[in-house]
Amino acid sequence: MKTETQIFSDNINPWLAKSIRHMLIVTAIALLITSCSKSSDPAPTTEPEVNTGTVAFNKLITVLNFGADMPAGSQPLDQQAPIYFSLENNSAVQLDYKLTNRWDISFSSIYRSFMSGNNGADKSNPGTGGPGKGGIVCLAKNFDEVVEIPDDSQFKTGTAAVGTDDSGAFGEGTGYYLYDFGGTIKGDGSYDSQHVAFALSDTRTVIVRTAKGNYAKIQVLSLYKDLLDPKTWKRDSPHTYLSFKYVLAKAGSKTFTIDK
Repeated sequence: MKTETQIFSDNINPWLAKSIRHMLIVTAIALLITSCSKSSDPAPTTEPEVNTGTVAFNKLITVLNFGADMPAGSQPLDQQAPIYFSLENNSAVQLDYKLTNRWDISFSSIYRSFMSGNNGADKSNPGTGGPGKGGIVCLAKNFDEVVEIPDDSQFKTGTAAVGTDDSGAFGEGTGYYLYDFGGTIKGDGSYDSQHVAFALSDTRTVIVRTAKGNYAKIQVLSLYKDLLDPKTWKRDSPHTYLSFKYVLAKAGSKTFTIDK
């Protein structure tokens, strides 16, 4: 007895039957290729959408406890990889975007306590090769006294450009914090007062030219998690977690102003 397929074949032109078989084979191969392509294609390279809201210019912004635990097994003198922060979006930025203009300052080197701007033209900068046109400088002035925006020639574009101040141990110029190695500069020389980093919030102001060419002035308040009072800073206090306040000014501005 003939099957339905054989009956069908007996009742059509042989050339047509061959053509139909050929078409079915081609269709099956196409479906197989499509299926394999969907399963093996690489992930899209398009960057995900980010915050494109209005930048809060001329507004005083406070950040508390920006930082992260050190990698397991870290030693005190280890050079730590940078972590990134966007002043314009007031948010942390993932390492994946270091070659973009999404971040404005990085924290790296020993205990991630040295700051850099985002400058793609400087080969020593964390953002080298990217579109960032930022820089950084630290002024020996109180935050409220800093009104004029420095000339662009004053900004440093290298890595770990601003950190320890010359008034403490291991100073590297005008920095935003004093390192009390022996505990005798700010402390009483006791064990707990040694190796403490004192934010110079009253006498130092960090100025940043952002990756997009705007400006920010920053007052660092503390390098210790949940601790803003210098009397509570001890060698074993959780660090380094940056607390700071800042205000943004538009590119082309000559002064910093804060709207009331």
